[in-house]
Amino acid sequence: MNGQSDVMRTIRAIVPAIMALFLTACGSSPPTSYYTLDPVYSGPTIDHLGEVRIGVGPFVFPELLDRPQIVVRGDRNEVILSEFARWADDLEQRFQAVVARNLVVAIGTGHVYEHPWRDNFNVDYRVLGIVDRFSVDTTGTVKLKVRWVAQDGTGADMLVTQEGVYTENANPDDFGDIAAAMSRVAASFAGDIAKNIPEL
Repeated sequence: MNGQSDVMRTIRAIVPAIMALFLTACGSSPPTSYYTLDPVYSGPTIDHLGEVRIGVGPFVFPELLDRPQIVVRGDRNEVILSEFARWADDLEQRFQAVVARNLVVAIGTGHVYEHPWRDNFNVDYRVLGIVDRFSVDTTGTVKLKVRWVAQDGTGADMLVTQEGVYTENANPDDFGDIAAAMSRVAASFAGDIAKNIPEL
């Protein structure tokens, strides 16, 4: 009987210590922060397109980026998923939306429409592409690499085919600054689209 009492006293003594250790471990995890892309285009505006209607998207992202965590590129092909720094929106959809909104400013018209548009609605030109890279590395260098095309409204004729690489620098320890830099490279991409529109 005394042996059982000793065991119970030991259990009662160590349980609070275990609980305290558990709570300390839980409390040490940083809170998750959420980020988004913003339309920040501030370059020159093309303002003579009249009623030209431009459809934007889709832009296809690699599976690596199809996740809520912000992706950081490390050395030797290492990929780091930032568990406590996440996107507030679907990154692929938000990228398309931000490119479209930047394009509204860059071409000076509200006739820019995101994919998918209504079946009975026709655009004059379509801009779509494949995003090969849209991430930051451990030094804070943000890179967007995208292959894109401009087609006529039916998608039958290929009018422009280009590949662009855009970079910006950010504080590698500040995900707010990283998201801002990623917004800037998306704006630079929209600016390149705008430069090509008068040639279509």
